[in-house]
Amino acid sequence: MFQFGSQEFSLGGGGAAVLAPPAAPIRGGRRPLGAELVPDLGHAIGSRIWWRGLASLAALCAVAVALSPGLRRPIAGPTPAPLSASAWQDARAQGIAPLAFGADTGRRMAATDLVRPLAQAPERPSIDLTASFGAGDTVARVLERAGVAGAEARQVATLVAGHTGLADIPDGARADIRLGRRPNPRVARPLDALTFRARFDLRMEVARVNGSLVARPVPIRVDNTPLRIQGVVGEGLYRAARAAGAPADAVASYLRAV
Repeated sequence: MFQFGSQEFSLGGGGAAVLAPPAAPIRGGRRPLGAELVPDLGHAIGSRIWWRGLASLAALCAVAVALSPGLRRPIAGPTPAPLSASAWQDARAQGIAPLAFGADTGRRMAATDLVRPLAQAPERPSIDLTASFGAGDTVARVLERAGVAGAEARQVATLVAGHTGLADIPDGARADIRLGRRPNPRVARPLDALTFRARFDLRMEVARVNGSLVARPVPIRVDNTPLRIQGVVGEGLYRAARAAGAPADAVASYLRAV
């Protein structure tokens, strides 16, 4: 049986549609209690049921607005106690934000109950790592993030400072670190070798010799021979010089001079 508007029809055995008479109207024009509690406002527009549904909708909206806390008034709630310095570092190490800064905390995620510490596990005799100097980083901080003990990291920083200024180390400089064997898993690994480019013309090497750390500066030869380039000036001198291989700073300086 199907219904279309107020007409109902059914398909007979041969597929013919048999129309049924319309349903008799409700006596007195009233519906039983519980019927049409949510009338369709898109149907029978202007009727008594439609106006009742519109009034119900307006009443519900008014109740929701009356019970709302307001858009400008903040909702009062308990304020958590501020974290201490150590607790803040532990919480920050478990967040996603340090990953955006290159994981500069140097801490790992906290272990869950599923992690079972091993009583004894074999260790590699040495570990080769690569670290980068961030903005405002120091040699000691980079080594501590790599797993070097704080006292030894500060000792290496003092050795490096004796040959070059630590402020000269450019941001983003890469350091190759080798950590040696440790006596037991409860202590930090010792530093066996450290290599990084301290300046454009200087490379620093720190190595362990006879049990002691020794810093050795390695000068990098810089060729100051003037380089002559030539090209065809097309749409502009700047583009022609850049196309010929001239650095952008050199071209800008030349254009300011001429």
